[in-house]
Amino acid sequence: MESDETEIITVKANWAGKGEALKGSSKFISKSGDCIIKSSDSSSYREATATASIDNLDAGENCFAELVSFKSTSMEMKK
Repeated sequence: MESDETEIITVKANWAGKGEALKGSSKFISKSGDCIIKSSDSSSYREATATASIDNLDAGENCFAELVSFKSTSMEMKK
């Protein structure tokens, strides 16, 4: 269903980090047919709690949340 109507909503979120920050990195390689995707990142992260509301309706508290700061990231796609 398509519509040209626009609705503006208010979304609010609060994040609070807990515990100490940890460092991590990852590498990912995927090949499908003749396409190859490579990505890597280096980051710092810590556990967090998050609460949110949409149009002043409480969306509750997330039971799993993380704050992440990427030091570097890259992605390459080849065919």
